[in-house]
Amino acid sequence: MSQLTEKEFLDIKEELKEGRLSPDSVRLYLGIFMFVSLICVGIAFTVVSVSDSVIGWTNLSVFWKSVFWLQGILFILQLILIFSQRKK
Repeated sequence: MSQLTEKEFLDIKEELKEGRLSPDSVRLYLGIFMFVSLICVGIAFTVVSVSDSVIGWTNLSVFWKSVFWLQGILFILQLILIFSQRKK
């Protein structure tokens, strides 16, 4: 295993402070992923809750109802992660 040179260390440090792994970038990526998942789950939840035909909420199995509840918990976890990211 080779040792890390000072130049390589400074490059890694710079990437963590200013690059794709900086706190501001991570916050942006988390926000984008939350927005996309919110759209996908929102469309599915709207179809299930509005339609009282074959797809209605009362006709869903316990598994699919649990999936919707777990997704809500994941949204809360994503919000916590987004707001816990410190700025530079």
